[in-house]
Amino acid sequence: MKQLLDMKKTVEKDFSEVGDKAVDLIKKRTRLGYGVSDHGKPKKKLKKLSPAYIAARKKNKPKGLTSPSKSNLTNSGDMLDNLESKDLKNNKIEIGFNNSKDEKKAKWVSDDRPFNNLSKSELKQLKQLIDKSIKEAIKKNN
Repeated sequence: MKQLLDMKKTVEKDFSEVGDKAVDLIKKRTRLGYGVSDHGKPKKKLKKLSPAYIAARKKNKPKGLTSPSKSNLTNSGDMLDNLESKDLKNNKIEIGFNNSKDEKKAKWVSDDRPFNNLSKSELKQLKQLIDKSIKEAIKKNN
């Protein structure tokens, strides 16, 4: 019985790392200018910025994370920086924001530039990570 409990602890720890990896994948893809319309769909370029918004960004100069004309949701970088994986509930990982301001901002920008979904290839990467974690836990506990 103890071996099963130890294995469960190992898998839960590794499972939370999967959440962190999912967040990293979303942040990286979004900063490269790609979004995902629905969970499991392919990534595609984010909608272009309007000329007026580009002009405003040229005045305000984004924080070195992007050029004024690049659509990648990183005018300041704060919203994406605050994306995180949350506690496990019923064997699920929740990806969200650590404050309501960024959550509201994300909902607003997601209408035109959906980003907080995982693409088919990202899901495949996470599945491989989970499979590896389970195999290692089994090997460690045998």
